[in-house]
Amino acid sequence: MLSPPSRVAPVAAEKFFTEEHLSMHNLTRYKNRGPDRELRGRVLLCTVFVNTPSFRWEDGKERDAALETVKEAAGYLMKCAAEENVSLDISTFIQKDLEAPSDVIRNNPGKRWLLRFIRERSAVTLNGWERKMAAKTGNDSVVPVFLVKQEGISYANVASFPFDQEYVVLYWKSAKKYTLVHELLHVYGAIDYYYPDRLMTLAHESFGESVMLSSRSGVIDEFTRYLIGWKREKTDRICRFLKMTGNPFTGQNFITHSICRIKRWKFRREKQREKAQ
Repeated sequence: MLSPPSRVAPVAAEKFFTEEHLSMHNLTRYKNRGPDRELRGRVLLCTVFVNTPSFRWEDGKERDAALETVKEAAGYLMKCAAEENVSLDISTFIQKDLEAPSDVIRNNPGKRWLLRFIRERSAVTLNGWERKMAAKTGNDSVVPVFLVKQEGISYANVASFPFDQEYVVLYWKSAKKYTLVHELLHVYGAIDYYYPDRLMTLAHESFGESVMLSSRSGVIDEFTRYLIGWKREKTDRICRFLKMTGNPFTGQNFITHSICRIKRWKFRREKQREKAQ
């Protein structure tokens, strides 16, 4: 058996790819993972207003505006799903306000605010609470959307394994309709295109504008529609994109894998410098 070369250029590697390699590709790592598999059927967005010591939801007009943003995002996703002949019905449900112990949400140690949310609902895990809510309301999936009244980078906590927790944190002062669309797509398997630069370039060349490239765009591109379950099969364009961004011998994203290797090398170098001092 031939040993694989240590480095394969993305485009030159295309001839080595098989369907098995494409199915193991790192860019598809969130597809059909976690409790929220495909963006179809009946979906419930449980919106939670998060009050922190310095940022509280006391203005009723701001609450209404935030809820309107959530409803607009839901309506837009249903419209796009209809274009693919996919049945999607998204409804919203307002949960009781959450009192967070700190202004820090994203990098909060131990995510105490999330643990408080789970305990207040007499649940053991967030996934368990979501399953209970889905059964109670007759929905296929439930996604908690935590609305934080401050500026920041909104994000989605997505699952790499079936037991991982999935939810969205929306920093409303910095967010727009397409910001929530972007984060909700993450929950159902979509990946970011805007980093690193090489991936951004290849994604733009392959699919054009995409909400996964920038939340200023509302376009849900072809590959994203495949990842979230709107397209059942990979098109030729999707296969070409995966081949240009993958390592055929590991199935991993060539670009991201290279960056991880660089980061590990830099980390080891810094540790060596510390020991030398």
